[in-house]
Amino acid sequence: MYGGKDEVELTLFIDASYVVVPLLTLINMIHNRATQAHIFSKFPPLWKRPVDLIFFLYFFVAMQIAMMRALAIHGANVSFIKQYVKLVEPYLGDPSGAPKFQMLTYDYLYVCYYIFAMYGVWSPGQHWMGDFSLVHAGAAGQAQFTYLAGALNSRTSKSLRPPSGGKGAIIFWAVNGILFVMPHLFAFFTQRDTEKFGRTQTIDFASPVRKYEHKFKETRSGRKLK
Repeated sequence: MYGGKDEVELTLFIDASYVVVPLLTLINMIHNRATQAHIFSKFPPLWKRPVDLIFFLYFFVAMQIAMMRALAIHGANVSFIKQYVKLVEPYLGDPSGAPKFQMLTYDYLYVCYYIFAMYGVWSPGQHWMGDFSLVHAGAAGQAQFTYLAGALNSRTSKSLRPPSGGKGAIIFWAVNGILFVMPHLFAFFTQRDTEKFGRTQTIDFASPVRKYEHKFKETRSGRKLK
């Protein structure tokens, strides 16, 4: 879709429709599916839920950062991206390819999660959010730790390390700090509000399994269930 060395042209946005349209279709299918039987709560609009709104904005911003970094590692001929790489995250140009793999993971996998997390925050009651938030928090923590360890490693060329002071350093730590902390805060938030985001599969099903297993054993032994 994008070679990386040429200017961004209209054809890029036309090709992007092949990604956006299927995702919008999938979101529409999920939104119009049968509502889960145990969800009856009505929630106010997003703008009246300040904490939810903060997380919604975070996922939107994180999605933009992921796509910008993906363009950067492909050598996008965009002045803003070039300046960002030069002044904030020169490690993206490491010839080892490690940061490139990490940024592609963000672009190909995390962006999809960000989109559906935004939908889950916008339309509460999606009980898969609890599990997915835990998975993403672990993945994001590992990804950020690996990326920062590589960028700050003494074996990394000085020209590729993040700036040690000034505006560039502030932006670098703000971006990477938010990408590390916010997924964990969101996972914690989802576990505290089971009406909006559900509980993990283990919590939901562990107790009933033991209960019905006990009844099954009583039935097998010929005892009459009360």
